[in-house]
Amino acid sequence: MRNLELFNRLPEDYKVTVNSIIENALGDESPDMNDAFRVWQAEIFEAGGGATAEDGWPDLKMIESEALAFRGGWEGRDKAEGVLL
Repeated sequence: MRNLELFNRLPEDYKVTVNSIIENALGDESPDMNDAFRVWQAEIFEAGGGATAEDGWPDLKMIESEALAFRGGWEGRDKAEGVLL
């Protein structure tokens, strides 16, 4: 997956949090989706918009919400194929 190297450069606590949420909220049915979510989280973090709580630690609830929304979009992308915007 492209830019997975970007995910690997994230702070360790952020990577652990994202991987834990993938394991607990997304499951392992779609490894491509999980890698895409990792890349997306890395891009958000690099842009300065990482989901961190006030104490600077990764915000579990926010990242979990993002994961579930991401899955909804991922699963809906086949339905959107061919739809003109």
